[in-house]
Amino acid sequence: MLRFLQVLLATQLSAESPAPAAPDSSQAPPVETMIEALHRGHLVIDQARFKPSEDQLIDGIEPVLRQTARALSHSEGRYLVFVPIERDRHLPPDTVLSRRRSLTALHRLLAAGSNPNRLLESPDRLQQRWTRFEPVAPGKARIELVRVE
Repeated sequence: MLRFLQVLLATQLSAESPAPAAPDSSQAPPVETMIEALHRGHLVIDQARFKPSEDQLIDGIEPVLRQTARALSHSEGRYLVFVPIERDRHLPPDTVLSRRRSLTALHRLLAAGSNPNRLLESPDRLQQRWTRFEPVAPGKARIELVRVE
């Protein structure tokens, strides 16, 4: 019963909020900026938003993902693909959605041309070790790449 109420509330919240607009590829930061962030060990892809309460990225994100793949090709190390947990103050954190989004992000980055030997999926133990592991407000989760090697 509790899960039913959680899903119902999440559905109502997502129905009230409009779907995020597709990013314009001109909104993506320059490749050089992405490379610098990767060299520092942490890149947040601000344009990579998810559909509310879903594990699917918004439409039109492919140019940003291709640009991220180019930036990865000019950096060193291996990166954990991570999407933070969203938490509404009225609901428990949705760790399953975070995990599904992380896998979606990994697959989409690979499809955009990223080297599969450079990206790691994000099991919970790595999330806790390598990330700030703080829940974010609903609608604020973005793809993050965290250097682990």
